[in-house]
Amino acid sequence: MQSYKGHLLVSVPSLMDPNFFQSVTLLLEHNDEGALGLVLNRPTSSTIAEVWEQLTDRPCQCESLLYEGGPCQGLLSVLHRHRKLASGKVLDGLYFTQEPQKIERLIEQRIEPARFFVGYAGWGPDQLESEFDQGSWLTTPAQLDDVFSDNEELWRQLRKRISRSQFLDALNIRSVPDDPSVN
Repeated sequence: MQSYKGHLLVSVPSLMDPNFFQSVTLLLEHNDEGALGLVLNRPTSSTIAEVWEQLTDRPCQCESLLYEGGPCQGLLSVLHRHRKLASGKVLDGLYFTQEPQKIERLIEQRIEPARFFVGYAGWGPDQLESEFDQGSWLTTPAQLDDVFSDNEELWRQLRKRISRSQFLDALNIRSVPDDPSVN
């Protein structure tokens, strides 16, 4: 089985499931037991400071938006670039944390970039592979700029990037300049 850990799942336009319609999901884990990911392009209207007040008596000055990580309920989790506060590594320079003490340190130390999520996307054994077979997802290796992007057009941009890459692969072309007229 090919693991897509560290890849982005980009929903195809025909995927109408409201949980994943026009979504971009980063896979944190993908193995024989299933897959775990976070939807990157679903910001909520709540800030971390607002949610933090409900969880602890400690003050929080973090005004970053909270993201809906997926339809499955779960702990608060964070994607960040600080190795010492990581629970796991997603790809080079990108880490994942769910441990409350480490999240508190990330917030207190105002470590940036950091993206906070509530909920997650999860798939059982062979479930994601079945969705691949049905053509529900396009995939591409994640880039740090994609993970921390505030771009509302992320889904569209990634679809274009993947389509361009697939086109070049089909033609066996190694590279094409962004503006072919300069060639």
